[in-house]
Amino acid sequence: MFAAILPTVSALLGPNTCVKVLETYEEPVNIFLVCLAEPKAGKSQSMRLGCTQPLTTFVEKRVQTELLIQSFTASGMRKHMQTCNGQGIIARDECQRFLKDIIAENKKDSLDATMLVLFHDNSPWFFNSGQERKRKCIEKTGISFLGYSQPNSFLEVYAKMVDRGDGLTDRFLVTVPRGNTLSHAEVKLFADKLNNSPVKDLRSRYTIRYMRFTMVLKEKYRTRSHWKPRSCSMITLPTL
Repeated sequence: MFAAILPTVSALLGPNTCVKVLETYEEPVNIFLVCLAEPKAGKSQSMRLGCTQPLTTFVEKRVQTELLIQSFTASGMRKHMQTCNGQGIIARDECQRFLKDIIAENKKDSLDATMLVLFHDNSPWFFNSGQERKRKCIEKTGISFLGYSQPNSFLEVYAKMVDRGDGLTDRFLVTVPRGNTLSHAEVKLFADKLNNSPVKDLRSRYTIRYMRFTMVLKEKYRTRSHWKPRSCSMITLPTL
């Protein structure tokens, strides 16, 4: 979940916060981060608990401003930045689809890769608006980006981003969390805690697969005490 918290905090700091690297050079604190994980690793839950839920439940209600960006057109992004003074975060599950559309640039009024580079660098955004096409400017555009994806799907899009040669790939931090491989004894301990827990319906917080997993695991322990599951590195069981 740390992968979701980091860009969320950077978005809360906003485009007005910078790190002074040298006397004449400052670096914005907004972050573009993509977290890669296999299916059923908890990507959606991580985004919800580390980003979208805290923002919509606590922060946005307090500041009366929508920081979670919902419109991904150029006009929608301009409206958001003008309303929020350039502050916000793009949070996308299965972000390879979003980035693929960005690279394609085949839709009218869509965001493009050049805009993402501009947002990452917190650079001024100049555009023409109104019937007279007057030139306007959003001074600070330092939004953050959080995305989750499966490795193979993301690498296909990432290769196309590299081919562009516009520096977009240099703006992204890509992380692959290391799996927490449980020992045979730890798996049995967690399974027993679940089976003996007074809470019998876990569907509100965990998928039904966890319940089926513990039932299958318990049966295998009865028949093969030396059996060690190979897929436990991708399964996180709660401590009750």
